[in-house]
Amino acid sequence: EEYWGDRTAEAITEFLDTQMRLPSEKAADQNVIVLTNATFDEYVTNNPLLLVDFYSPWCHHCQQLAPVYEVVAKMMKGRMPVANVDVMVERDLASRFNIYGVPTVLLFRNGIPS
Repeated sequence: EEYWGDRTAEAITEFLDTQMRLPSEKAADQNVIVLTNATFDEYVTNNPLLLVDFYSPWCHHCQQLAPVYEVVAKMMKGRMPVANVDVMVERDLASRFNIYGVPTVLLFRNGIPS
């Protein structure tokens, strides 16, 4: 994964620490659920309200939104799940929901984006 963060020792060290962890360790301390083509429909069906950020890792605006989105996820924990979809990997989902620019944040109510 490319590094696009701040050019400080602290930021670079934090990035390296997260890259060295196993995927299961990364998921355990994240409040934002990562959705894929395989998990999206079931997750949306099981959650009457769901906030989804369609993003791309290279997008500067997405990178700026990420820490704010994480705070939102923490604040909404237990009330409404907060998820994201990497449009570079999950192109079918991006196409299905007409995502032409990133970041795009959609609120799903009973499976319908609004």
